[in-house]
Parts: sequence; structure tokens; C-alpha cells
Amino acid sequence: MSKMELLKNRTNIFLKKKKQNWEVYTSSDGSKVCSLLQQRRINIPPNLSILATINTSDESIYYLDSAFKRRWGWEYVKAPVGTFNEESIPEELRDVKLVSDAKEIEWWSDYSYYIVGINELIKSNYQVIRRIEDKQIGWWFIKPENGKVDLSEVKDKLMFYLWDSVFARDKRPLEKFLSTPNKQVKLTAYSDFIDVVEEFTQKVCELGFSSYVSKPSEF
Repeated sequence: MSKMELLKNRTNIFLKKKKQNWEVYTSSDGSKVCSLLQQRRINIPPNLSILATINTSDESIYYLDSAFKRRWGWEYVKAPVGTFNEESIPEELRDVKLVSDAKEIEWWSDYSYYIVGINELIKSNYQVIRRIEDKQIGWWFIKPENGKVDLSEVKDKLMFYLWDSVFARDKRPLEKFLSTPNKQVKLTAYSDFIDVVEEFTQKVCELGFSSYVSKPSEF
């Protein structure tokens, strides 16, 4: 007997016992499920809804086929980019701070500025980044703990994502963003990028802060 046949027999025995137990406890639904599984079938109720989120062009898989997309109801969710205010930020993230060694960053610690700043950086380089909307990050790209996001997580997760995915083809936009009239930054290896983490986070924060407005806006 092959392994597949052995597995099939064991499955049938298991389902038969389960069905008998449910019949004892007068569970018609459970008995019906077992009968369907024994026939290698499933019964989908007419009121079943499936809710999910997805990037339409994740780099690790094939792009979603248009024919597949048409079979679903879609709702576009805009990334945190452009003008925003406190009401635009999820309530759970409004007081989240960026910290380094458990201490708040000196120049500015509001984490929301960094999220918007990163997306503004990505959007401003649309000419060299393919599918920029799928490259932008959401509010929960890094999940805070106890109202804090550590700078080490920014280095290990966010900066690596920018280096390896967003600007994988061309690092010149990052070099231009980090360079000043008095200092030209050259990024040859990822370690070069990590070495300027403080300069990078400060510039990103300033970019996000410049998008903050006092009047209500919506994402």
C-alpha cells in the first residue's frame, strides 16, 4: 500500500469516528461536514465573505492576473503620503515615539512623521521606482511596542527594505537625498547606508514634518 493510500485510509477512519461522535451528540452540522470531507468535497455557504489585504504586485510572487482581480470586490486604501494631521494617524499610533537605546530621539520623536517622510521620499523618485504605490509603506510597517519604535528596527527592517527592494536598481536617489553641499554621500554597500542612519532618519523626519498640517485631511 502506498503512502498516499495509507493516508487516505487513516483519514477515512478518523472522519468516520468523528461522524459517529457527532451523531451521538446530535450535531447534524458536524456530521454533514464529515460526510462532505469523506467525499473530498466542501460546502461553501452563500453568505460567506472573505476579507483580505494584499499588495497587487508583491516582488516575491507573480503579479495578480487581471482576470483574477475582476472576481473580487476591491477597495483602494491610500498609503500615508501627502498632507496629514493628527486625525489622519491611527489612534493607536498618535503617541508612538522613535527611540534609540530607550531614549527619545533628540531632534524629533513622533513616529508618524517618519512614515509619511519615507513615502514622500519614495513618491518623489517615481521616475526611477517602478510601481511606487506598491512600494510605499503603511502605518503598521513596524509594529510599536509599549508606544515605542526603536532605531535598531528602523535599520534592520525599514532601511533594508529601502535598500533591497525600493531602490534596488539605483542607489543614486538615496545618495542625493543624504548629500549636502559640504558632504557628498556615496553608498556602495548596505553598511554605508547603515552608517548614516541618524542623518537619514533626521532628513526623513523633516520631510514628513513638512507635510503635517493643522486642518483635517483624510487618507
